[in-house]
Amino acid sequence: MTHHSRQTGPTLVDMLFSNGRRFTARKSGNATVRILIASLLLAPGSLAAQVPDENPLSIHGFLTQGWARAWDNPVAGIPGDAGTVDYRSVALQFGYRLGDADRLVLQFNHRRIGNSLLQDEHVALGWAFYERRFGEGSVRVGKVPLPGGIFNETRNVGTALPFFRAPLHFYLESAETLDGAVIGYRFRAQHPWSLYAEVSGGQFDLDLALNTPTGPVVATIDVRSAVGAHLWLETPIAGTRIGVGASRYDETGPTGEPLSGSRTWIVSGESQLGRLTARAEIQQARSDAYVFDAEYAQLGFLIAPTVSLNLQTEYSKVTVPTPVGDLDIVFAHDHALGIAWMVLPNAVLKIEGHRFKGFSVDTYYPVNMPLPKARYMIASISVGF
Repeated sequence: MTHHSRQTGPTLVDMLFSNGRRFTARKSGNATVRILIASLLLAPGSLAAQVPDENPLSIHGFLTQGWARAWDNPVAGIPGDAGTVDYRSVALQFGYRLGDADRLVLQFNHRRIGNSLLQDEHVALGWAFYERRFGEGSVRVGKVPLPGGIFNETRNVGTALPFFRAPLHFYLESAETLDGAVIGYRFRAQHPWSLYAEVSGGQFDLDLALNTPTGPVVATIDVRSAVGAHLWLETPIAGTRIGVGASRYDETGPTGEPLSGSRTWIVSGESQLGRLTARAEIQQARSDAYVFDAEYAQLGFLIAPTVSLNLQTEYSKVTVPTPVGDLDIVFAHDHALGIAWMVLPNAVLKIEGHRFKGFSVDTYYPVNMPLPKARYMIASISVGF
């Protein structure tokens, strides 16, 4: 539904291009992005004229703005000495229908994560793909959402999440999109049991923020020739499904060394029974140089028609082979309790508290020391349209 109202404060577009200050493009590409968005926003009338019966342009977006505070150690980009409001996620998505079965999708993101090196300094191109639908199937080509997991396509859409974002150490910040193609098909769609299958191929870069004795650095792993398959089994029980997936790829480490035997598998499950919602996922990524394990579980209980109580526990570790045996490094062990209040059908207020321990705090600790600990909280509002 589209409506028009007079605005006296900053618009969503204003917030997209600002970070508490006037946006300044450092590269010509940023200026191009801004012009493209402005032209799309001004274009619906002229675009609709091409298809008299229906406007082919659709616009969606969301804004999640948070305040965060950490104690004991800085963590997840949150400074340990004071709170921060430099904690937000914004996106604008434009879809243009080319025909009954074809469309183009562009999504622009802007994400701030306090002091994290992985945040967006300016506007970034999130998605850019062509989609063709055929019966119960579809093909996406371009910069597409990476298949796999419950929350991958909605990891920052605050109105669709029980917490500020999807589990941070399961859904790594930069493992979001694939430059390539995804083909999906739903089997037995009219049957109480149905199976949705996806196959994908392409490449992406995985950026990791690492703590070193001289300070935090970003290490980039090049993932190439990635091929994967994912299956979702949807059951007759409303809201209950099980997913499995696996992928194989070539990696080049941060110093240019090739890694062999690289592969990932994932198992997911979620169910909604009355007022109770449960989710859990487990994954493992491995090569000859490391093994990364991650898992989480969530429980949500609707204590009122618009208020839910949410619990989450998350765990991740990296195992590195050494001459004297395998070294296990616990990245994160996070327990969270939160409450979410849907104040409007498209607006949610949340407050959550976390107890954390692991070497992914934002301060360097030698791995032979006891696990560093931290506590943090996030209060946020999410609005979508």
